[in-house]
Amino acid sequence: MKPWVLATICFIFLVLSAVFLRMKPDHPAKPKASKVSQIEKPALQIEQFKLPRIQNAEFIRLEKLWSESTAGTAVWQERCWEVSNWLNNNGMQVEAALFAARIASTQANEQNWQKVTEYGLQYFMSAKPDLRKDTLALLSEIGSKKGLELNSKNPAFRTAIVMQDFEKNPMQAVTALKSIETEFPDYDPVQKILVSLSLRSGQWDKAEKRLQNLMHKLPKDPIVNCLMVDLLEMTNRSSEAESYLINCIKK
Repeated sequence: MKPWVLATICFIFLVLSAVFLRMKPDHPAKPKASKVSQIEKPALQIEQFKLPRIQNAEFIRLEKLWSESTAGTAVWQERCWEVSNWLNNNGMQVEAALFAARIASTQANEQNWQKVTEYGLQYFMSAKPDLRKDTLALLSEIGSKKGLELNSKNPAFRTAIVMQDFEKNPMQAVTALKSIETEFPDYDPVQKILVSLSLRSGQWDKAEKRLQNLMHKLPKDPIVNCLMVDLLEMTNRSSEAESYLINCIKK
């Protein structure tokens, strides 16, 4: 075969291949679904937080005093805590915790970050956690990380760190909580969390024993009374719960 004939055949083959490829329908690769990290959490915009409109004379008075004071001053902080405490006592834990975080971000010290952390820890002090209050869990994490830089032995910060990894290893977490309880026998938040964990796992006797001790120390504490109500309802003793409902603020 002559060279020019072979070259012509190759040229025709290349042209036909190119035409065939152009006619072939496009099948673009499907975009890969972006993987969202399970530990990724939304940024907390403390400085942009706005309180809901609350039509209550005492709250309006406190908020007015706070807004008229100069941000960052001792008076401003004192009035901030008054507003935060009022919100917490009236069943608005998320708002109270965010308000406390605003104070701590302005005046960062161990006491302020402990307050934020303990507000956040309330998320874990219920036999029936409310998923709408994930912000509280996030705040306990933020507060503890900030606080540990100031005092690594603080029971509030240590408790919050344990609860962040609770789902990964519950038994190890409970052991760590009991260790904190032994080291700080008067630290009530860790005892409340242990009660709630006992209730969730159906360990009624353990829950009741701790609750009796807490009721002796904190007879009017809303969380302790709510936990007692939960215990009585779960053990078919709802008729005994009425006396505790008075001091229980159901969120």
